[in-house]
Amino acid sequence: MNYFFFKEQSQITSPFKQYLNLLIIADQEADVKNMVSIITEAHLFFNYEVISSQITDLGAIINKYDAIIFNYSESINLNKSPLETLKWLFNFTQYIPIILITNSLGDELALQCLTSGISGYLLRDKLNQLPQTIYQSIQIFAQQKKIQQQLIINHLRVKSKDFFLLSDFCQVPISIIEENLRDTKCLIHLIDDNNKIQTSYSSQKNHQQENSLTNWQQILNFYYKSLVKGDLIVLKKFDHNLPEFIKKILPNNDFNNLFLVPLLGDKICLGCLTIQYADKYNQWSENDLNLIEIITQEFSYYLYQNYLKEKMTQQIATLEKETENAKLNQADKLELFSNLTHELRTPLTGILGFAKMLNEQIYGQLNSKQIQYVQGIIQSGQHLLELLNDLLDLSKIDATKEELFIEKIAVEDICLASFAIVEQIAVEKQLELKLEIAPEISFCECDQRRLKQILINLLSNAIKFTETGTITLKVTAEIPQIAFSVIDTGIGIKKEDQTKLFQPFVQLQTPLHKQYKGTGLGLVLSRKLAQLHGGDITLSSELGKGSCFTLYLPL
Repeated sequence: MNYFFFKEQSQITSPFKQYLNLLIIADQEADVKNMVSIITEAHLFFNYEVISSQITDLGAIINKYDAIIFNYSESINLNKSPLETLKWLFNFTQYIPIILITNSLGDELALQCLTSGISGYLLRDKLNQLPQTIYQSIQIFAQQKKIQQQLIINHLRVKSKDFFLLSDFCQVPISIIEENLRDTKCLIHLIDDNNKIQTSYSSQKNHQQENSLTNWQQILNFYYKSLVKGDLIVLKKFDHNLPEFIKKILPNNDFNNLFLVPLLGDKICLGCLTIQYADKYNQWSENDLNLIEIITQEFSYYLYQNYLKEKMTQQIATLEKETENAKLNQADKLELFSNLTHELRTPLTGILGFAKMLNEQIYGQLNSKQIQYVQGIIQSGQHLLELLNDLLDLSKIDATKEELFIEKIAVEDICLASFAIVEQIAVEKQLELKLEIAPEISFCECDQRRLKQILINLLSNAIKFTETGTITLKVTAEIPQIAFSVIDTGIGIKKEDQTKLFQPFVQLQTPLHKQYKGTGLGLVLSRKLAQLHGGDITLSSELGKGSCFTLYLPL
């Protein structure tokens, strides 16, 4: 016996936003009419169907209802207690609230019914409370479902931390689905960057053979574009529109229909969850679908995190390998360059030695033209030797082969030693050298040879590009660093040119720069040596007002 009821909207607002779909299990037409009348009087908007309690299989229809009203009749169910009938009912639905209506039961049986899992219970003589019981049962049941869903989420998250192997964790969502969705077989297929199935996982009881991977690959290839878009795909073996090759792939057993759910992470398809199910149970409830959605969302997040970790591990391994190869190549280049430098320096040193002997006229007098050429050879040779030395030092630093010998040295001694090297040039240009050391500074820790090299380079540059005035070496403490400032009264540097100075082989276009040609590596090398100490070199300058190069080293 089937009934359909539709009520026009009244002035009293229903507590539900949509019409309720109710299933009434009853055997007496009078009981049904009475219940429908009471619900109607309460202004609940609903559709309903009625079935007999004698029906044995509810699987095909059960999941489309919002609530079930079970009117238990002792006269009809002579051989079954309400508790036994409820167990039969629970076998078909876990996600729909059930309201039990009975005559007065014994206390023990009533308590058992109440604790069996029903959402509402009414004695038949209080049937006027049915609308309120329906409303409360649906609300409470919805809250319980939210709690259960959150428990499933928490369970997945806890297990994701417990299992270090992906293969172990894949069993968790599979078991949850197979336990909560009746008569299903669940598989998880993980794919690689080429959209090929890398591996498949199933429960132990439904173990899939490796030879079935080819079939699954064909199905995933065919529906891949839809899966990437996030579409859920339902395949029914007896669907006339289904491609023939897929019909042949689907198994010839009770589980001959498929539900494909994509596992996505940031628009990347990481795999697919497939659920095989029997055709007679093809109409899943909204709660079933919510369960699948929750599981796939949590599992997709876990997969995506795992995917990112693998990618990061691969990238780190690649970078480490590239870095190692770069170091090896750099070491090979350094060795080659060192050998080449040695081969060049040996004859160059000989050329310079012979040229100096000629310049000193030890073996006879030279005319003015000859002296001019010999001095040109000496200058060019010296320039080339300095260039080779600077290039070798830079190569060592870049190849991390340069070692510093840190020691405690007297600041004043290193400054005076640097002055001694450049003093003659300053005297020839009538420039005054000044040394200012803060009273609290006596010692610093550094590589003495390299610090001296940096200071000489900065002082030499200051002398080159200063026509008149002073060159000051000022040493101050700027905790946690010590600052060596070389201040000149020279030509200064344009703001747009200042960033170019610390680039290799760069020389500014000024008359003095053209007059005093250098290697173009002095400042670059000095800064790298400073950074090797854990410090740096900065520049402050204004065109026409001099420059200040400051070397910072850790105290």
